[in-house]
Amino acid sequence: MFGRLMTVSVAAIAFAGTAHGQDADYAMKAVAMALPETLVSQATVELTQADGTTTTVQQGSGELTCTVSSSDRRGIKNRLLVICPPESVNELRPQLKAIKDKSADEDAYRAAVAAAVKDGTIKLPKPGTTGYGFMGGADSWGKDPAQLKDAVSWQYVLEPMMTGADLGLPEKRDGTMPWLMASGRPFAHIMLSGKPE
Repeated sequence: MFGRLMTVSVAAIAFAGTAHGQDADYAMKAVAMALPETLVSQATVELTQADGTTTTVQQGSGELTCTVSSSDRRGIKNRLLVICPPESVNELRPQLKAIKDKSADEDAYRAAVAAAVKDGTIKLPKPGTTGYGFMGGADSWGKDPAQLKDAVSWQYVLEPMMTGADLGLPEKRDGTMPWLMASGRPFAHIMLSGKPE
């Protein structure tokens, strides 16, 4: 699972200039905090500037797509955020959105998704596929990712359409064990978390 190649896309709101020097170094340091060390050197890293232009920092190939950005997520301003879903997740998102847009309610949406999976219209991610994330605290953007004391990292293992009952896991985080997020949905996944050392 951890031997997968990946593509890393870096959306850096605060970056300016070319993808060289300090910009590229910062992007790679941020990616290194989210991914296992063995995967970082295999990644294609793309840096998206504030004006929307994208430059390749490191060329590679594979199935993970990471995004590094300055985020105001959950009301916490200017935080470093690294999100690394598998490519199969990114490919499925627009298909699910199209189904949801045509569905009258949640029940209709779930029924339509189940039908699309059954007839092969959509292909769910392979069970066991892994994604990664890393997030700093307020005003962590631009600071050395390895030195962020309030940062958290997480990993998740996709188990599409599974429920907590199916896997013997809680469906709410209690801080004591892995838990299943998005139960019964195409992106159902086991959440793992920890603090970077």
